[in-house]
Amino acid sequence: MSKKKKLTLLLVAVLIVAVTGFTFAAQYTSADHTKKVSLNTLGISLVQTADASLADAKDEESTPSDRAKVSYKNIIPGKTINEKLAVKTDEDSQPAYIRVTATRYWVDKEGKKVEKAEGEEGYLDPEAIEIETKDQENWKVINDEDDPEVVYFYYLLPVNSDSETSHLMDSFKINEKYADNDYADMSTRIDFFAEGVQQSAGKDAILASWGINVTLDDSGKITNIEEQ
Repeated sequence: MSKKKKLTLLLVAVLIVAVTGFTFAAQYTSADHTKKVSLNTLGISLVQTADASLADAKDEESTPSDRAKVSYKNIIPGKTINEKLAVKTDEDSQPAYIRVTATRYWVDKEGKKVEKAEGEEGYLDPEAIEIETKDQENWKVINDEDDPEVVYFYYLLPVNSDSETSHLMDSFKINEKYADNDYADMSTRIDFFAEGVQQSAGKDAILASWGINVTLDDSGKITNIEEQ
């Protein structure tokens, strides 16, 4: 057996999956956080529902937690992972507008984030990690123009206490066009950060907290977003 074949078998044994002659492991990790942006009570948390058919390790229940984590292995580019994510408000929370920030990035086999800038050798494109949001009517999804790792999700309706939004993420995948050796032995991660602004504080508070101008209709729904 040649040295090349021995190396290939070793990589397959460690990472389990082989794609067009090289190994590819995809790992997704999400972490939820709560940020209070009010002098009054405002509590929010992220709620995960893992893709049970693909998850390598997950919380026993899909409930809010201070920090949740789900991992997937044996994933090839183009494979859709039906992980779902929503935001829930606490029982004593004030009605709030919700924003979730997703940061998607690549990690090497030692667990370190790949820090190469676009144009540098070894750069890995974060936009290869694609997040699907089916409810485009109630979620406004905006990619950060200055940082391709960052995606903002704005829920357009104020969320009352003890309520849950629709899914901001219904699934995600790694685009199949990135199935090449530059991405071999790498993992992907997506971190989520949820925050809220009290509805009664109005659009001035949204501008101060998130740096966006919004237009509200009579029901309080956000009908337009302009970034500053």
